[in-house]
Amino acid sequence: MISIFFSGTVQLVVGLRLLLLARTSKELPEILLGSNLFLLGVLKFSMLLGLHVLDAPVMNVNVWINILYIISHMLFYVTWWRVFRPRSVWAVCLCLAAGFCLTIGFVVQLAMGWDTPAGAWTNWYHVLRIWIAAGAFIWGAIECFTYVYKLRRQISLGLAAPSLALRFGLWGVAQATTFVLALLIFINIEFGSISDTAIHIIWPVINFLNGICWWVSFLTPAFVKQWLDRNCEPA
Repeated sequence: MISIFFSGTVQLVVGLRLLLLARTSKELPEILLGSNLFLLGVLKFSMLLGLHVLDAPVMNVNVWINILYIISHMLFYVTWWRVFRPRSVWAVCLCLAAGFCLTIGFVVQLAMGWDTPAGAWTNWYHVLRIWIAAGAFIWGAIECFTYVYKLRRQISLGLAAPSLALRFGLWGVAQATTFVLALLIFINIEFGSISDTAIHIIWPVINFLNGICWWVSFLTPAFVKQWLDRNCEPA
């Protein structure tokens, strides 16, 4: 579980940095994303506590962790809306629909009980929660990669630094890898078509990759910026 510790630590640090930045900038995106990453870090450390101290299933440690889970994913939805689609009505509707579905799923699961077997993933409310949450990662990845594509023109004209495209690209990779991990785990639990060995290999690799992407995106080392901006000439 070193990979969870690593990615959780990175998210805590990046989240705290964004929250400190928000104190002076007063900008909503920094507040939203900073709060979200900090919550994700807390969630991952809570998962570690549940796994090693309470010996409980990852997502069923206790009710408050699941509440953090819902808040975190809703913050993702609102972040993509405010950062990439601030004037889009459909983005507002998507956020409202996601919040409603996640809340309904949580309430139903709370009523049904947390100690549900693996086969309960076939229940509509569990599937609903998983895919609405995964939708936040898909949306984020698409927006980031789309923005990188748009930046190509600005970079070619010398109006944007290549390091900016890298940061947004890695931000997108962080979202995409999280979605892939959720998808693989879902397939494995539902259909048992992925071996436990493969999951145990894929899980830490994606967690390490996720942590590195968040780190370079928001705490980009100066030498990386300088190298990119110096060697990536406009097309």
